[in-house]
Amino acid sequence: MHIQLKRTFGEFKEIDREETNWDEFIGDRSSRLSWSDLHKKRVSVVLGEAGIGKTTEFKLEAARLAEKGIPSFFIALNQLTNPSDWQMALEGQNLEFVNWQNGSGEAFFFLDAVDEARLHRHADLTRALWVVSHSLAGNIHRVRLTISSRVTDWAVKDVPRAVEDALLAPINQAMTVENTSVPPDDTTAENADFKPASEVLFVVALDALSTVEARRCARHYQLEDEEKFWEAVSLGEYTFMASRPLDLSWMVKLWNTKRELGTYRELIEANISARLREVNENYLQAGKALSEVELLAGAQELAAAAEFCGVAFISIRKGGPAGPGVVDAFSVLNHWQPGDVDLLLNTAIFDEASFDRVKFHHR
Repeated sequence: MHIQLKRTFGEFKEIDREETNWDEFIGDRSSRLSWSDLHKKRVSVVLGEAGIGKTTEFKLEAARLAEKGIPSFFIALNQLTNPSDWQMALEGQNLEFVNWQNGSGEAFFFLDAVDEARLHRHADLTRALWVVSHSLAGNIHRVRLTISSRVTDWAVKDVPRAVEDALLAPINQAMTVENTSVPPDDTTAENADFKPASEVLFVVALDALSTVEARRCARHYQLEDEEKFWEAVSLGEYTFMASRPLDLSWMVKLWNTKRELGTYRELIEANISARLREVNENYLQAGKALSEVELLAGAQELAAAAEFCGVAFISIRKGGPAGPGVVDAFSVLNHWQPGDVDLLLNTAIFDEASFDRVKFHHR
């Protein structure tokens, strides 16, 4: 069960993450953007790193619109490899989709790159977006699309280009046709009033939780001794971590168990330990598990390699080209069995993979 939080957005700007003023995200939100602002645009892009709540918020907003009788659909892009996958991706809303197709009103589609591990290459994302475009053909002038992306993925030129080519360009073309008016007494193309559409991508970043919403979220996670918890957050200067739903979740679990958050190092070590122990379906499928000591040793080796190489990403494909800015996990852990490397890379200490790479989940 998801809690309904009031999430806000800000127009995306490249920032120095080391110099981020977190008070900006936790204070007054009167000047921030809301979903209603995004819904005015034809194609909106919501950026945010793993753990900030993009997928949850997409599902909730789709449900909120549906409750108002507005056609809205949540689509997991990882499910789309060819046009026949569209019906499955609708997740039981096939009838609602057909009814919208046969009508004349607009519909909202929330395209989420959930489980990016299956979007191995940029080509996979591009293919998924073209499946969306193909499935909406003939009605694409009546859609408003919102697509999620991590900030780090959006920085790769192929990603925004794919969104523009597969979604924005077809929408502009279709709207241009709709906007073209021909006088009743003259149907020649030369005399047509041609009005080309010029929609652009509207790129925003999902804000971290406000103080009020973070407190509501913590209660949803069944926080105990609430006031002392937030006092510890303030004293430790951990507000930036408590403003992200995923981080706040494990902080609450730690607090409920120990009634303290400890030093920053202790807090991070507790998080690492919890994430290395987190049950992973891949472990169950493999019928084995590595000890926490083994996992921690491997994680430390990868962290050291990434730090010394000055890169953020770690490749998860054995034998595949690591590419610039990526460390090859299998080369670093060449004394490990490949299957054991896979198990480590699938632990929760890493953010979910995208485009055959992962990075450590940390702030």
